[in-house]
Amino acid sequence: MKKVINIIDGIPKIDTVPDDYIECSVSGEYRPPAEFQRDGKMVRTNCLRTFNLPDQFFAAEKKRTAIVKASREYLRLARQLEDQTNQLSASMPVEDLIAALQALPAGSRVCIEQDGYYAHGAFACLYEKPQEVSGSALNEPLFSLGQSSQPY
Repeated sequence: MKKVINIIDGIPKIDTVPDDYIECSVSGEYRPPAEFQRDGKMVRTNCLRTFNLPDQFFAAEKKRTAIVKASREYLRLARQLEDQTNQLSASMPVEDLIAALQALPAGSRVCIEQDGYYAHGAFACLYEKPQEVSGSALNEPLFSLGQSSQPY
């Protein structure tokens, strides 16, 4: 399943659709692959519903979709979906974090490294496997839980 901005009846919304669904180039709606194929081959970029529309309705549908995609609501949803995707890719499940931390030697310490101009921990990303920091000033192992870098 994938998250997309699905335009249904001219209304955009964040929706979860199967991975193989394709966006109709005319309506902006995500539809099953069978609606774009003939004999297992992709033959068009618009779904069957819009393919079968009379010319004047086809043009009106395409124009309506262009207006929706330029609307503030659509752009707000696009930013929201991008933020959700970025947060998901910059984080990890708690179970994975606990498992990674339990694999470290007893007495180890963990940090989030920062470098670059205006480095700030809020920009740190978590990685699946903590990495040992070389050149630690501590007398015990130090592991990096993430890394923040702003190369300005």
